[in-house]
Order: sequence, then structure tokens, then C-alpha cells
Amino acid sequence: MRQRGSGSWELRAYLGTDPETGKRRYATRTVRGTKRAAPRALVELVDDASHAPRAGARSTVEGLLREWVERSAPNWSRDNCASGREYRASPPRPIARGGRGRGAAADYRKIAAGCAGDIDEVDRCLAIAGYMARQLDQPTLVWAHVLTSATRELIAGNIDAAEQLATKAEQVGTDGGEPDAVTMYDAQLMHLSWQRGTMGDYVAMVEHAADENPGTPASNAPLAVAYAELGRVEDARRLLEALVAVDFDLPVDPDWLTGMAMYAHAAIECRDPQYAEPLFDRLVPWAEQLVYSATRFPAR
Repeated sequence: MRQRGSGSWELRAYLGTDPETGKRRYATRTVRGTKRAAPRALVELVDDASHAPRAGARSTVEGLLREWVERSAPNWSRDNCASGREYRASPPRPIARGGRGRGAAADYRKIAAGCAGDIDEVDRCLAIAGYMARQLDQPTLVWAHVLTSATRELIAGNIDAAEQLATKAEQVGTDGGEPDAVTMYDAQLMHLSWQRGTMGDYVAMVEHAADENPGTPASNAPLAVAYAELGRVEDARRLLEALVAVDFDLPVDPDWLTGMAMYAHAAIECRDPQYAEPLFDRLVPWAEQLVYSATRFPAR
């Protein structure tokens, strides 16, 4: 958004990358009004542009997921490949133009864009989700938007702002009766302390979280980092040895990449190549991805 003259504003919204040309595309609009009204017009432009039928634009969640299936299928198990074939055979369904479904669609696309490191697209989807949260005033949508806004602030390097938003999200979620409000706040606080290099200060909280999730191997990864940063190298190695015992084979679920990245960080802190090298080899295929889940902070 930039001022073109007295009471005149040029707005520009990022529409993503054209899959055929590889070039970035934008929608532009010039509006007249006050500086205060211009941001609202920008949100409307983003909302309009996101569902406009443009040649080459990926305007459905189904289309994005299908592309992800095509790229990911070579690394899937036989059962997952069968599920992928069934998915590709199903008819596409467009994103809902309004309502909660539209906000959810923006959230899912935002996660995919964040993992790909496309921060412009993350911002576009964040604007759509924020617009829908304000329009519908639905507690869960408002809570989710504040959570993801905290993540975006950390990507920008605004650690204090990220902490403020994480705290706000916990309050909004608690007031709205969200059962996961405190759990998500603890997770964000843990990742925030990791970025600050103070995770060792929260070792008791991280130990409790690991004890609460004994069947989730990735839950020990933050604990390994906390031990390593606190100087409890032998405790960190004990957790890494447990990973060696299963040949560094964590369940392939939404926590896999975060867990492997955190285990790798712990191995680096321990200065031990017997752990670091195998983890490096397993992370090489994901070198182009950002560890990002929208509601949790990205791994460094």
C-alpha cells in the first residue's frame, strides 16, 4: 500500500506464483479515502483476489493438496500411496467463498506456503483468515488467527511481539473455552525460548510435556534440546541414544520434521557426529523446507 496523492492510495495484493511462467502475480487497485480506511480496502482486495478465476491460479485447497500428493508420493509407504491414488481420483471441490470454511481454507494454504518458505503467500492467507475472523467474530477463528499471527511475528524476528501475541492467544482461547488454549501456549512458549536460546530455563515444563506424551517419540526432541542448552549433555545423549535404538525412525506425522530438526539441534549442541551425521542425512531431502505449522513457531 502506498500513497499516490492527496487521499489516493495504490493497493497491491500478492496472488502467488504462476505455475506456468514461474512469475509472481499481483492484483492492484487505486482507492480514494483516508489513511485509516485504506487498510480495510486492502483486506477486501485480498479477499476478492483470492477467489478470482485467474488462469493458472491455484484457487482450491484440493488443487494445492493434489500437487502436494504428486510431489510427496515417491516417499510414501505402500498404504499411503494407495490412499493418495484414491485422493487423486476424487473430484475437486472449490474453496467456500465465505464463512468459516473460507477461513479454514486460508489456514491450510498458509501452512503449505509456510513450509515452502513463501512468506508473501503466508501474509496473503493470514490477511484472509484475519478478515474472516473479524467478520464472523467466532471465538475459535479469532483464537487461531492470534496464534498464527504470533508465528508470523517470530518469522519477522519480532520475538517480543510474538510473545505478546502468544500470551494474548492463551487468554482469548481460555475465555472462549478452547480446550487446547493452555497446551498451545506452552508449546509456543517452548519454541519461543528455543529461539532465544533459553530453553534450558524451561526444562521442568518440557520434562512434564514429555511425560504427558510417552507414546509420541518426537515429544522427547524438545527435552533433548533443553538438556543440551542447559549443559546436561549426558541427559541429552541418553535421549539421542534412544533415537539411535530405533534407527532414527520417527513416525511420519505432523511432528516428524519438527522433531527431527530439534534432535539435530541437540546433536549439534552435544558436538557429537555419531548423532549429527545420520540426522543430517535424513533431513537432506527437506533442505528447501521451513519447519512450520502455523500455530507453532518455526524451527531454526
